[in-house]
Amino acid sequence: MISATIHLALIPAHAGEPATAVLFMLDGLGLMAVSVWGLLKSGWRPALGLLLIANLAAYAYYLAAGLETADAVGLGTKAIEAAALLALVIPQRWSFVALTGTRREVNH
Repeated sequence: MISATIHLALIPAHAGEPATAVLFMLDGLGLMAVSVWGLLKSGWRPALGLLLIANLAAYAYYLAAGLETADAVGLGTKAIEAAALLALVIPQRWSFVALTGTRREVNH
């Protein structure tokens, strides 16, 4: 939800770039939809993974192409997304053992 909120908040700042503003809107709404999906049902992990990878790749492309300059908001948002992606791919069972030193079966 953090990344979704940031992307939606950045829409007005990109009003002069309609294509970028639309991408921020679609991304923010997509991230919010997956967040709600995660609260209500299972099966959301692949969709979130794809959105996060797409976000990281798009930002890297925009930086490399000179369409965007690195700033604190962009880098901070990408750090949050990278951490979320890492948390997504670490199995819950493994992370529980790493944090507590206790083995316990965790159901997804």
